[in-house]
Amino acid sequence: RRGEHMYQPVAQDIRAVVEGVSTARIFGYERDLFRFGSKHITQPGNALAIEYLAAKLREFGYEPELQWFEPRGTRTANVVVRLTGTTDPELVYAVSAHFDSNTRSPGADDNTSATVGLLEMARVLAGHPLPATLEIAFFTGEEAGLLGSREYVRRAVEGGKHLVGALNNDMVGWAEDHRMDNTIRYSNEGIRDVQHAAAFLFSDLVTYDAKYYKSTDAAAYYDA
Repeated sequence: RRGEHMYQPVAQDIRAVVEGVSTARIFGYERDLFRFGSKHITQPGNALAIEYLAAKLREFGYEPELQWFEPRGTRTANVVVRLTGTTDPELVYAVSAHFDSNTRSPGADDNTSATVGLLEMARVLAGHPLPATLEIAFFTGEEAGLLGSREYVRRAVEGGKHLVGALNNDMVGWAEDHRMDNTIRYSNEGIRDVQHAAAFLFSDLVTYDAKYYKSTDAAAYYDA
């Protein structure tokens, strides 16, 4: 009931946007990124993924910001796009995922799965600004120690960005031993309830939850 009340003013708009999501496109992005191999910051696939994400986002009508930095002597970048809010543009919500993988894997689950979800979200939201500003952030260097998310948050704090909420995505639709993990990992109950209500009202997902965010990019937000 609380979820229905919370979403009621925008439910019709959400359904219209969600109907535009393409499973075929999601699998296409996944295939493309998988072909780059490991996307760890020390591997060539990292730079290829940055180029790919930036190109796709430009294709969708955005002008991506590449947040270049050199952690541990390796040049890499977050890829960030912004939908400026129509009513309260100074309020910023972030939706993020890391696109890098470990050195042993192309990272189809961890974390190309969430990366492609963000890409498709960016596509269907293009031209649909929200009341507050939305930043869609593709983080680098999570597997090397939450490097990209900490850089994003550092810049946000340094620049005085009014970051009022964040939804970080890691291993979306992940499965092991033939069991789907639909767990919402959260740092506070408000975020948990927002995500549960979204799943119940606008998808066929049955979701569960666990209060856990350490060792994920969500910790970068929480710590700051």
